[in-house]
Amino acid sequence: MSNAEHLALLKQGVATWNVWRQDHPEVRANLFRADLEGMYLAGANLSKVDLRRARLGRAFLRSADLSEAYLLGADLSKADLKQAVLCKAILRDANLSEADLSHANLSEAYLSEANLSHAILTDVQLDRTLLTGACIENWRIDNPTQLDRTICDYIYLKPNQQECRPRLGSFGAGELVSLCQRTLDMLEVSFDTGLDWSACVAALRTLQDLPGFGNVKLRSLEQSDEGALALGLQIPPFVERQEVRRKLLQIYRRKLKAINHQYEEAGFSQEQILEYRRSSTDLIEMCQFLAARPIV
Repeated sequence: MSNAEHLALLKQGVATWNVWRQDHPEVRANLFRADLEGMYLAGANLSKVDLRRARLGRAFLRSADLSEAYLLGADLSKADLKQAVLCKAILRDANLSEADLSHANLSEAYLSEANLSHAILTDVQLDRTLLTGACIENWRIDNPTQLDRTICDYIYLKPNQQECRPRLGSFGAGELVSLCQRTLDMLEVSFDTGLDWSACVAALRTLQDLPGFGNVKLRSLEQSDEGALALGLQIPPFVERQEVRRKLLQIYRRKLKAINHQYEEAGFSQEQILEYRRSSTDLIEMCQFLAARPIV
């Protein structure tokens, strides 16, 4: 567990903590498993501190020095890490979901198996940063070309080590950049229990008729490794991605309810309706087959 004296000093405030760190450079502070949830730590000197498994969710760590900090398995979800220095920090298996890392320095940081889903990484330094095995679901990165300076064999597009890319082997030169560039303006919406095509088309048309959503377009259909059907949507840069997802699913459920009512009136059972939707994912296979046929 964490050193009680060290934890008490930190809770006295950043100014007190920083003075103590300056006066005792030989001491490696121990905050192992410390509960620092939501704590104000802007500008704190946390360099080389043992923060393994620490709870730092929603913590305010703007401009904090976390260089060479040991953050293995730490919870940093929704933390404010703007302009933080994380050079050579050990962030393996850390939860950085929804964290704001804008303008942070992650050079040579160890982010293997970290959860970066929905994290903000705009104008971030990523020189020799290790990203192998990290989850990057819907992360926001403004310049994918900077990923050329990272070390990464593979990543996951979904939490819990789902949707590995590449599916086999390791990334070749430029492949991670290419993948992230393609997904920069794309939003994936998954349907785990099958998809009613008529409800989907109606929902997309209704969404496009809403103010500000006219340029949302269907770009791809894909079946995930787990069998779920996913729509790839192209969205304009000024539209909030999660708002597109929320509205589309909301409209889809409303259309689906109306269509379900029609099925029931026609005498179909719930089991028959569900089986029809599960089997509808085979349409992807049919489209791929037709696309491969020569034009005559």
